[in-house]
Parts: sequence; C-alpha cells; structure tokens
Amino acid sequence: MRRDFAVAGNINDKIYIIGGEDPFQAWKGFSDVEEYGIATDTITKKTDMPNRRGYISGCVVNNQIYVLGGTTDWPGNMQMII
Repeated sequence: MRRDFAVAGNINDKIYIIGGEDPFQAWKGFSDVEEYGIATDTITKKTDMPNRRGYISGCVVNNQIYVLGGTTDWPGNMQMII
C-alpha cells in the first residue's frame, strides 16, 4: 500500500509500517499495520490500530513500537489523537 506520513520501526529483523496518509486523498488516514520480514521478503497484514492516524510520530522502546499523536481527517473532522 502506498502511504505518506507513516511510522516505521524495526524489531527482531522485521520492519513494521504503521498508519499514514493516502497520498492521493489528502488527509485520509490509515489504521493499517503491516510487517515486512527482511529474511523472507514478505509483507504480512497485522491487527489494525483502533483509530486511523496520519502525521504521526513513533519510537521503539524495549522491542515495542509506540505511536504518538496524529490526525484522522481534515477539514472539519480533524482530531488529535494522543
């Protein structure tokens, strides 16, 4: 899936791509979580986040990915998520 403004983190040789925005539909956030296996060169769909989020930040701490902030939609429905 093509997306902008997502978060990525590496845990145990797997890259997780989380959330983001649709580059063709401005401000449409995603709740998707995908796992890329480096050794197998495969992408696996994981459980979605509870809310759609774009323009997010994140970090890996103790082998866990934390997703911070973000927006859902624009205009009129913009909501900051913490």
